[in-house]
Amino acid sequence: MSLFQSITFWSFFSIFLILLDQISKIYFRSALQYTHSVKIFSFLDIVLAYNYGAAFGFLSKQGNWAEFSLIIFGIFSISLIIKLFFSLNKKTFTNIALSMILSGGIGNLTDRVIYGKVTDFILIHVKNFYFPIFNFADIFISLGALLLIIDEIFYPEKIKKFNK
Repeated sequence: MSLFQSITFWSFFSIFLILLDQISKIYFRSALQYTHSVKIFSFLDIVLAYNYGAAFGFLSKQGNWAEFSLIIFGIFSISLIIKLFFSLNKKTFTNIALSMILSGGIGNLTDRVIYGKVTDFILIHVKNFYFPIFNFADIFISLGALLLIIDEIFYPEKIKKFNK
């Protein structure tokens, strides 16, 4: 078994990404005031914001039932990704994707459980178009999902054992 097929390697990779996400959130929560903006480039600002809902603030004003539902959904999603890790006959590309999705899910779930909200701080904008504020965990989830889609399109011959 090569290093890149080792569950230990991918566990450490995931822990590294989770730490990167959590340390960045801790730093920006302590370094910035809420909604204070720091311009990095003409299209990129760092802005401390909190998301009480799911992606793009979905369910953010729904109260405790939504918060509880998002936590349950996060736990279910993370459990599914862990099952995929152990049940797919996969290559490095798939491992990277699953590690990224897992790390992002754990990073945002950690925020939601500890703080009741997810810390966001990256704001990308072009002229008057502002993309919703996000964090490293969101980047990991999005890139991981994109990698899985690419993997399925270009490497469909992979043997999957998910239902065993």
